[in-house]
Amino acid sequence: MVPWSKVSSAERAARFRGWLRLSDRGTAAVEASMILAVVITLFFGTMQAGVYYYARSVALSAAQEGARVAAGEDASVADGIAAATVRASSTDLLKGQSVSGARTGVEATVTVTGECVSLLPFLNPSITQSASRPVERVTG
Repeated sequence: MVPWSKVSSAERAARFRGWLRLSDRGTAAVEASMILAVVITLFFGTMQAGVYYYARSVALSAAQEGARVAAGEDASVADGIAAATVRASSTDLLKGQSVSGARTGVEATVTVTGECVSLLPFLNPSITQSASRPVERVTG
């Protein structure tokens, strides 16, 4: 074997390139871990979309129920808010919900606001759903 000091620069470069080619051991594990991180994020993102859609439909259902109750002939907006609160509390996916409402002589409106449970640490989706109904009145 020739001492390193007596090896030409061209031969040193060739040896170094050969060493680089032989030193790619373990790259499959690194590549797999990078791809796996992306796949897991996409999987949880898809699951988060489903959870968000379901929580949004629960909030809309609660708002519609509250508006239906508040629009009754002998009902008040407090009755509608109570009904919407019961419906919104029926699931654990909608947390920190608040219910507000208003009733005029012709229309009752209930709004449900809350936050969806997050599966991804960097995402905190909020939900606001509102429903209105005409107030029942006796005519004639």
